[in-house]
Amino acid sequence: MLALLGWTLLAAATPIPRGYPRSYRDIAANAASERALLVYSTINGSDVADLLAEFRKAYPAIRLEYRELSSAGLYRTFVEEVRAGRPSADLLWSAAMDLQTKLVNDGYAQAYASPEKPYLPPWAIWKNQAYGVTAEPITIVYNRKLVPQADVPRTHADLIRLLRAKRAFYLGRVATYDPVRSSVGYLYMSQDLQLNRDTSALMKAFGETRVRLFDSSAAMLDGIASGRQLIGYNVIGSYALERRAHNPAIGVVMPSDYTLVTSRVALIAREARHPNAAKLFLDFLLSRRGQFLLSRRYITPARADVPSHAGARAPAAIARAIRVGPALIANLDQIKRRHFAAEWAAALATPALEDPPMTIFDPLSRRRFGALALGGGAALPLSGMLGGAASARTSGPLIGPVAKPGPVTDGLPRSTPEAKGVSSAVIGAFLDDVAGAGLEMHSFMLARGGSVVAEGWWWPYAPQRVHMTHSLTKSAMVCGVALALDEKRFALDDKVVSFFPEHVPADASENLRTMTVENLLTMQTGHDHETSGSEWRPIKTSWIAEFMKIPVVYKPGTKTVYTSAASYMLSAIVTKTTGMKLADYIRPKLLDPMGITDFQWDVSPEGVSPGGNGLSWTTADSLKLGMLYAQKGRWNGRQLLSAAWVEAASRHHSDDEEGPYGYQWWIGPDQSYFGLGKFTQMSIVFPQYDAVLAIFSAINKSRMLKPFIWKHFPAAFVDRKPAMPGAAAALRKRTQALQLLPPLATSPSPVTTQITGRDFTLAANDQASQKVRFDIGTDRVRYQLTDDRGTHSITAGLGDWLEQETTMTGARLHHEYEPERMRVLARARWVDDRTLEMTWQFIETVFRDTVLCRFQGDTVVIDRGVNMNSGELKLPTLTGIRAPLT
Repeated sequence: MLALLGWTLLAAATPIPRGYPRSYRDIAANAASERALLVYSTINGSDVADLLAEFRKAYPAIRLEYRELSSAGLYRTFVEEVRAGRPSADLLWSAAMDLQTKLVNDGYAQAYASPEKPYLPPWAIWKNQAYGVTAEPITIVYNRKLVPQADVPRTHADLIRLLRAKRAFYLGRVATYDPVRSSVGYLYMSQDLQLNRDTSALMKAFGETRVRLFDSSAAMLDGIASGRQLIGYNVIGSYALERRAHNPAIGVVMPSDYTLVTSRVALIAREARHPNAAKLFLDFLLSRRGQFLLSRRYITPARADVPSHAGARAPAAIARAIRVGPALIANLDQIKRRHFAAEWAAALATPALEDPPMTIFDPLSRRRFGALALGGGAALPLSGMLGGAASARTSGPLIGPVAKPGPVTDGLPRSTPEAKGVSSAVIGAFLDDVAGAGLEMHSFMLARGGSVVAEGWWWPYAPQRVHMTHSLTKSAMVCGVALALDEKRFALDDKVVSFFPEHVPADASENLRTMTVENLLTMQTGHDHETSGSEWRPIKTSWIAEFMKIPVVYKPGTKTVYTSAASYMLSAIVTKTTGMKLADYIRPKLLDPMGITDFQWDVSPEGVSPGGNGLSWTTADSLKLGMLYAQKGRWNGRQLLSAAWVEAASRHHSDDEEGPYGYQWWIGPDQSYFGLGKFTQMSIVFPQYDAVLAIFSAINKSRMLKPFIWKHFPAAFVDRKPAMPGAAAALRKRTQALQLLPPLATSPSPVTTQITGRDFTLAANDQASQKVRFDIGTDRVRYQLTDDRGTHSITAGLGDWLEQETTMTGARLHHEYEPERMRVLARARWVDDRTLEMTWQFIETVFRDTVLCRFQGDTVVIDRGVNMNSGELKLPTLTGIRAPLT
């Protein structure tokens, strides 16, 4: 009774907005007694951080939990939870207007007449159950520095004409959503088809220019800002306009023939456990204050009486708002979607090289290639060769034999080694030792005094390419911990179980209950064995729950066992206390100011960025991380991390069998410290010399490389010998000619005519592989495999390399990594008349697969192995029988 009285008094003290009915106090009182609110949303938490903070301040009795999911993931998770009778979201807020409308139509939403309803446009409301919160234009974005002003498309017809007229210039440099994989991408393209009869022609133009497909507007903007793409189509205006405000290279166009206007739709779940709290949140979203907070982040409000940034609202004459209502459900008809998918696939299969002598320009190698032909002289469309359009990571359809590193775009100043007191000769000696030991380096960058003094990439690795960092992720992740500690979101001595009471076993040990945040940082959890990312990645349930099941054998703080599970929990704690994924939390505070934009970070099944691994970024990004620490947390005059944190993180706290350990950083000799990832990915800080060395490589054990590092660094910074004449020029010449994968000569095989275009049915195997097919031309081989996940292909150049994206990944050989798509370079050669060898370099990782196919009569025997792995190095042999011609 006293508790109820307390909530009633608290609600009575909460001011009721002007114009709201008196009965609204009952909603506020009931919401206070509910005490909690769970929101599922597709909107980045960082984009609505001010809004969430102000709601929490206005209603302190309500514990708001804000979970981010993809559009399809939100729909699927919610429906599955409701059908299973499990607790789920109280309010859903999604950019997938059609999926939100379907939830209403299928009875998953409850009706509520918001007091803010009169201020919304009619198109934004359906049945008092679905409310459009925003009115965001869908725009065309371009790189203002690289796209000629005369090329900038002002209408949809302009864009079609441009892509047809300057196909070679824009080849591989136009971006849009993947409408097959992305719910919002399909929504926008289907609306285009309804409004514009020339949309089919636009789709064909996309195919002709090898459009690059993305899953988010943010990723498209990253590509356009970097210059990898030049034009982005159907980019959400709120993201584009905010990016333009901070980056003069971004240009934004609202097409003058029509501009789609989309909305992020909110609804209250029919079975909401906290329905009154959900009503408060919905009303706050729709209120003048809530809409104003959205508009400050360039998210155009649905209400016309709330001002927005100049140019953020589509003019009424051209605005075509997507109406919230039953018409959207037609988009989800499976027959209609299959018809669209077929039309889209046909458009993307349009030959890019149908007008000889059209050439392909590869921005990485800066070389040009002519039309490519299969046997018989018929040009094969690249989309067909590559198994469909490439996605966000594509830089160009082909790569030549040797490519120099592309233009510098990382924003770091350059200097010569000697100008910064570094010996070119010692750097050269380091490279000599690495080469002499037969170690495979992919890249290195060395900085001193804030300037890059030496750098090199072994082709085909290049400055613009991201690279998997493995456990080097830990040293990036812990920056988020530092920021959250500074904001007093939690403390080092907080108990881990206090953040996740719902996952704590009833019989939890005292050791588990006493484990602290600092124990996670120092790898002193009390576990008696390591849990690696390769063990957790196959788990599709809660990783937090799995952590709670690990026996805590020792008293936390007494024994060091290096484990990625500890790092995952640190990331989960940041997510729990900030309401956003760690990557989104640190992006505006740390990554954006440092110019770190082109990165990917995996997400666990419960929406947490794995803290121990899963981050891919460029060599320069690894260097910047080390430079931030070398500069005691300062970057371009701003204190991004506290100096006290840098000192604490780089101090010796515990001892692992591999060496002394700080807070997610390893401690090295001569006051150095370093982040370290599997297969030897490193960012090494030499603080007393204000120097940093970043390395990506494929070296199985870091102890194979470390002796050469400690031998030559910091010696390179204290070498007092007179500089050898021409040493710097010789080093620069050497680093510009580094090469990992040369082309190989090959001769044709007489069995080609017997196997090309034929299926081989595979014998039963533990890989769930069913059949393979070989299509062999004069200069390439397409290898196609069908398994329980679908049909996958890789096209290898005969002798030379071809680049593409593929779904033919390989978790068993790749440290249990199994993304949907991976970038790969592929080369093939005939070892003898009956043995075909293919080499697949998965270019954003360390993995290089070798596939041997031996043909004898109607039989093929296939062996696939990998250069390095934490597990098996070779898959069991596959045997196939050639299927008869039909």
